[in-house]
Amino acid sequence: MRRVFRIPFSRTRIEREVDDELAFHLETRVARLMDQGMAEADARREALRQFGDVTAVRSDILVLDRQREASSNRSAGWSDLRQDLSYAVRGLRRNLSFTLLVVGGLALGIGSNAAIYSVIDAVLLRGLPVAHPEQLVAIGDPNDVDSFGEGTPRADLFSYPLYRDIRDYNRVFSGLVATGRAERLDVRVDASAEDGEPEHPRGRFVTGNYFAVLGVRAIAGRTLDSTSDLVAGATEVTISDGYWTRRFHNDPSAIGRSILVDGVRATITGVAAAGFSGEIVGASTDMWLPAAAHDLLLPSRAALRDRRMAWLQLLGRVKPGISLAQARQQLIPIISSSIYANATADDLRSLKDRPLEYFIASASSSVLTTCATVDCFWPIAL
Repeated sequence: MRRVFRIPFSRTRIEREVDDELAFHLETRVARLMDQGMAEADARREALRQFGDVTAVRSDILVLDRQREASSNRSAGWSDLRQDLSYAVRGLRRNLSFTLLVVGGLALGIGSNAAIYSVIDAVLLRGLPVAHPEQLVAIGDPNDVDSFGEGTPRADLFSYPLYRDIRDYNRVFSGLVATGRAERLDVRVDASAEDGEPEHPRGRFVTGNYFAVLGVRAIAGRTLDSTSDLVAGATEVTISDGYWTRRFHNDPSAIGRSILVDGVRATITGVAAAGFSGEIVGASTDMWLPAAAHDLLLPSRAALRDRRMAWLQLLGRVKPGISLAQARQQLIPIISSSIYANATADDLRSLKDRPLEYFIASASSSVLTTCATVDCFWPIAL
């Protein structure tokens, strides 16, 4: 029942085979539990619990298979296009005047289509589901929302010390937050259980002021706050409404519950507002963790004090009367000064060969996911 490369693709066929595969894995796990002495009904319940959110897993697999389908179709399309172009070039070469006319028409058509697409895309982009998204400014390359880099300091992805410098020295933001990827989380909802397979919700590290600056309230309990940045041997997490529904069935007793995240004890502070799934449009976050807990959860990749560890994107809320241009004008010198003031000799040599690029844009729409227009990012080399 393994899925193999297949052609032609069919959406109905893909869904059927994904369902068959999921059923196969569930039945295999049920059989294994029954071999261990469980009754069939108990084994099936336990298998479903271990497997997690079947609907979400099915959706993820379908997305991957459909992406593979699209990739295969694109590959075949490019092959056909190369053959057609080769034939067209041989034909057009015989008549230069006609060739110039065709090339001019193509250029005009492509330019018009590109302009129309940019306008439509800008109109249809979804806004971030936060309070007054038009006041938000994104700082960092929108293509690096899940990146982690080590080496020469950079201005498209930020270290935690660089974030603090920008936060402390800017005068254009009423609040500045940092967010970064949390990689694969191993979560045990029952903190007293050391065995069994962990769950893997989607997580993201955020600074304690994340929800306050974005204007996202809790529908149960409270969200992370400034006290969440004070991490000792334990930490806190805020979960999404979707994860609360899927995993806890909206049970109020989940608030204040102690869980294990990568072996570290954490307390669920509350549930974020319904409909809010994070700052990255198109991606869904189940669990937000304090950025200050990064080294506690990932000691092998300590990054909180290291200026050469770049892993954060920034979002700021501008003060009343501050324009995007004014924000850019003040932020670029702050970022540059911090980087060069703390750079090593090797860093300075690298920066001489590779000038800094700055990405500062309005975050009122999904600029953290895609850039369709020139104004979507602001690369500047010094």
